[in-house]
Amino acid sequence: MKQTIIACLAALTLAFSVTGCLKDKVLEVVVKGETHADFKENHTSATWATPAVIDLAAEVRQILVDNGYSLSDIKAAKLVGAAYGVTSFAQDHDWIIEGSVTVARQDVSAGPVTILGYSDESVADALGKKIPAKLNLNGVLLINQALSDFLGGADPVLVFTVENGSVGPDPPTPADPIIFDWRAWITFHIVVEETVENVPDPF
Repeated sequence: MKQTIIACLAALTLAFSVTGCLKDKVLEVVVKGETHADFKENHTSATWATPAVIDLAAEVRQILVDNGYSLSDIKAAKLVGAAYGVTSFAQDHDWIIEGSVTVARQDVSAGPVTILGYSDESVADALGKKIPAKLNLNGVLLINQALSDFLGGADPVLVFTVENGSVGPDPPTPADPIIFDWRAWITFHIVVEETVENVPDPF
């Protein structure tokens, strides 16, 4: 799964004079990680359930490796956002869909609970877009618990499932199935500690 990784220093203000002492400083660094699940839809009815798996432990480990950190460097991790969008659609008429995306743990018994919903969504209008989603609290709590368990040594695996409930203006049929691909992104922050040497200190 493609990952977008951005590292940024947490807010920090250093007041010092040119004559101040030099000391090593431990800074908090926020690593912003993004991963996604892809769903292929090809259905002849208005309701369906399409699952996709994200190995959260493997994703976080790769983010740490890419940024030169290890598990012992992590202080905290939490979910900060989600989005969805259509990645492939080539039919000659649009579909309007409504439903939700649930999340569950594959490694332990937890969920499924709703992480986001979509309503009156045009498949054609969502093509090529990344639409911010309003997160459901129960889904956020499940993912944050998975991140917390990862820090404690577990290997959480998430299962996202599209639970579609309706299609308009007319339902799909065997002669006219609904066919498209789409993607759900999740974004999380990982807080790590980094020691910076020889930082001026006024005290």
